[in-house]
Amino acid sequence: MNNLPDLKDVVIYVKDNKKNFISAAVIALALFGMFFAISVNFGHSTLDPKEDYKYQFEFIVENKEGNISNNPQTIKYVLDHYILNQNLKTDQLDSHALIENYDITYNNQVGVMTLKTTGERKVNQLFYDIFKNSKSEYFADRSIYLLSTHPEKYDPEAELLLVEQGISLKIILLYIVGTIVTTILVGFLLSWMKDSKSQLIRNRFSLFTDVPVMNLEKLYLQNNDQRQELLRTAVKGMNEGRKLVIAMDPEVLTTLGTSDNFDIINNLLSEDNLNSNYQEVILICRKNNTTKVWYNTQLELLKNLNVTVKCIYF
Repeated sequence: MNNLPDLKDVVIYVKDNKKNFISAAVIALALFGMFFAISVNFGHSTLDPKEDYKYQFEFIVENKEGNISNNPQTIKYVLDHYILNQNLKTDQLDSHALIENYDITYNNQVGVMTLKTTGERKVNQLFYDIFKNSKSEYFADRSIYLLSTHPEKYDPEAELLLVEQGISLKIILLYIVGTIVTTILVGFLLSWMKDSKSQLIRNRFSLFTDVPVMNLEKLYLQNNDQRQELLRTAVKGMNEGRKLVIAMDPEVLTTLGTSDNFDIINNLLSEDNLNSNYQEVILICRKNNTTKVWYNTQLELLKNLNVTVKCIYF
C-alpha cells in the first residue's frame, strides 16, 4: 500500500483528462508554430520584390551593455532620419529616393544584420561609410562591427543558404521539446483547474494525505462483479483484528454486507456512541462518487480515535 502516486496513476490521470491534454497540445502547437514562423521569417526583407538587390555588407551593432541589436527596423529608422536630415544623395538618387532603395535584414541564428541596396555600388558605399565612421548620434554609445571590408556583390543563393542553415536540427528539436513540455504543463494545469472546481474525488491525486492508499483502479478491472469481489477481499484481508469500514456510496455498503470481523457505516457524524476498540479504520472512496467534503470530514473526526487509518480507492 503506497501513499505516493506512481506512473500508472499518472497514465490513468492523463486518460481521464485527455480532452484537456488535447486542448493543451493544440495551444502548444499554435504557440510554438507561431514562434517558429517568426524565427524563420524574422528580418525578412520588406523591399518590393520587383526590385533587385545589387550590393550588400554585413555588420553587428552592440549597445553599451554588450547586447547585440536584433531589430533591423530600428536601425533603418535611424538611417532614414539621418539621410533625410543630412540631405545625403548620389548622382542618381536624392535623399528620399535613397531611403526607398535599401533594406536591412537580421539573421537571428547568427546575430548578423545585412544591409542590401539596389542600383550602383556607390549607393551601398554611402551606407557603409555611415557605419564605418559612426556618423549618426544613435551609434555614439554603441559598438559597430563591420564584417565586410567593403560593399560586396549581393548573392541571393548565399542568403538563402544562410537561412536554411539557421533552421538547424537543434532548433527544430528545441521547438519539439518545448511543444511537448508546454502540452504537459498546460494539460495538468487545465486538469487541476477542473479538479479544483469539482466537489467529487475524481482521481487518485485528490487523496494526498498521510493515510496509506490502496488503489484498486490500477488493476484495470472492467467487470463490475470483479471490482466488487476485489473490494470485499481487500477489506477482509487487511487485518485480522476488528475493523471499521466507512463508505459514502450505498452500493459499497450493499456490496460488503455484514461481517463478523468488521462494522460498516456511511458517516462518522451519524455515530453518537462509536466503539473505539477497532484496530483499523478503512475509508472507501469511489471515483466520481465520493465527495471531498465527506472524505476530509471523516479524516478530521478520526483524529479523535487512536487507530490506524487506511483508504481503499476504486
